[in-house]
Amino acid sequence: MPKELNRMSGPYIASKHSMHGTVLIVEPDSEQALALRDALLGDGHVVQVAQTFQAAAQTMAAGGVGVMVTAVRLGAYNGLHLVIRKNALTPHVRCIVIGLAADRSRDIDRLGVPFLVKPVGGATIAAAVSQEIDQAAEQPLRRWPRKPVHLAAVVSNAAIDIVDLSYGGLRLQGVRTPLSVGTELTVNVPSLGVSVTAVARWTKPGETWCGAEILEPPAGTTNNWRGVVDSLSQA
Repeated sequence: MPKELNRMSGPYIASKHSMHGTVLIVEPDSEQALALRDALLGDGHVVQVAQTFQAAAQTMAAGGVGVMVTAVRLGAYNGLHLVIRKNALTPHVRCIVIGLAADRSRDIDRLGVPFLVKPVGGATIAAAVSQEIDQAAEQPLRRWPRKPVHLAAVVSNAAIDIVDLSYGGLRLQGVRTPLSVGTELTVNVPSLGVSVTAVARWTKPGETWCGAEILEPPAGTTNNWRGVVDSLSQA
């Protein structure tokens, strides 16, 4: 094994961000991988490097990854396949894609992941990873899988869309008044004859998105939200 590759056989450990999990760098270019690794180590992250699609998939399967930074070009593979795999198996892991300017595509935009143009500077990757960690901290880990839907609903007399839901939460689009985290919402779904109380857990500043956690109904009352979710799952 070449000397520079042997130096990347980590993981490399620092303490500042260890509670947030490992940052996995997936990059076949040794020079770029070393630069990214050293920058993230300098910022206090736990870092591991994989140079192939297969090695990255194995590392992800082992668990403990908090952020994955993957190159678009992985030999015979494409880094976007890793992102899709990540979304299916470990959706809580954040992802950053790096590549040449010509590698930017609609597929990257559709996946909704940040794209950084090579060569990526140390300050740039450190800032991008820190931003992903901050966003992950604002969104609680999902206990149940979400189901994409399109349901008209009403919150505070304003029409909104429920775009995905689960037993414990939902994502709303169309909340045009700024909501702060912790705001209690009454979400009415007229077409289903159901109303639930939820609390805003994250918002996107400047955009009309809101993630909310469903509150347990008061003792002595009934709530058929789980039945609604089950019925939609069977549709």
